[in-house]
Amino acid sequence: MKPTRFVLLGLLLIAAPVVVQAQFYYSINPANGDVTITGYYGPDGGVSLPPMIEGLTVTGIGEDAFYECIGVTNVTIPSSVRSIGDGAFYGSGLGCLTIPGTVTNIGVLAFQNCTSLINVTIGNGVTSIEASAFNGCLALANIAIPGSVTGIGPFAFCSCLSLTNVTIPTGVASIGDAAFSSCYGLASVTIPGTVISIGEDAFDGCVSLTNLTISNGVTSIGNEAFQDCNSLTNVMIPASVASIGANAFRACFGLTAITVDAQNSNYSSVNGVLFDQSKTTIIQFPNGLVGNYTIPTGVASIGQEAFYVCGLASVTIPATVTNIGADAFYACGSLTSLYFTGDAPFYGLNPIYADSLTVYYLPGTTGWSSNFAGLPTALWLLPNPLIS
Repeated sequence: MKPTRFVLLGLLLIAAPVVVQAQFYYSINPANGDVTITGYYGPDGGVSLPPMIEGLTVTGIGEDAFYECIGVTNVTIPSSVRSIGDGAFYGSGLGCLTIPGTVTNIGVLAFQNCTSLINVTIGNGVTSIEASAFNGCLALANIAIPGSVTGIGPFAFCSCLSLTNVTIPTGVASIGDAAFSSCYGLASVTIPGTVISIGEDAFDGCVSLTNLTISNGVTSIGNEAFQDCNSLTNVMIPASVASIGANAFRACFGLTAITVDAQNSNYSSVNGVLFDQSKTTIIQFPNGLVGNYTIPTGVASIGQEAFYVCGLASVTIPATVTNIGADAFYACGSLTSLYFTGDAPFYGLNPIYADSLTVYYLPGTTGWSSNFAGLPTALWLLPNPLIS
């Protein structure tokens, strides 16, 4: 489609006289006479889209209409426009943008890789921000999401490196997978109670995120939703949350406490450790906690990557634990000792990966040999060390 457009552009430039106003390709819907702008061949700089062409109303900006128009630095969109198509301004040179309230939909990839885009004002009328709509807008520092929006698509604001604060309005029901992933400058996020689901990797890699508010109403937190949020120090999980995906807070090095709403019967937390509904499986251990930890008696399973990159020096594991998930103690650089009070449990792939670590077991317990999961073992001879 693009080569054809360029050929047409060349022919038109040869045939047309020099003009000072913007020039557009467009199509007319024969059913209702509405006009959609499908391309642009005018001068660089600011562009004002006409509300009427040939006496007909301009209602749409079509797919790829300003695709990689690097010289276009500003576009004025008239209030007659109701839709912005997929890839409409992909890779263009826009610096700022106001989207009128008459627009109801921002298409897939609509502003992806607009690396000069600093500020966007979205009118109260847009109901959906589609997948990757602003993905890769590296300079985007400010965006106000209006209350009319009900869904934020996957990768919608992924890699918006300059974005510092986001308030998700009441009315939004879903935050798509990786919607704000790799927003390195994002420091504060408010998630309202109307949000039902937070997608996988939704805030993955938001290393500056320190303030996170999850309102009561959210029912699911996806896999790796807040992975690598290194500055996050405390998380409150409301009573409405019914599921938390694997590695939801993986590698959150600064996380010192995970607090569960007292009314949430699905989870519980003890000293920041997150347990499942049955209180027998450890879901997550805050990576920022250091020192020694004794797993409560009654816990039967340690989940996959539950202690991933934690700062603990030693862990005491009760006899009730019969299973340790894959990578449960992966990359625990400070961990030197694991103390088992019962028989050797089953374990998943690479359950323990730490330097200079010894596994200790009590005399009379079974299933032990000279190594456990590739680590050296030794008899745990009381009274040194003592069982807490």
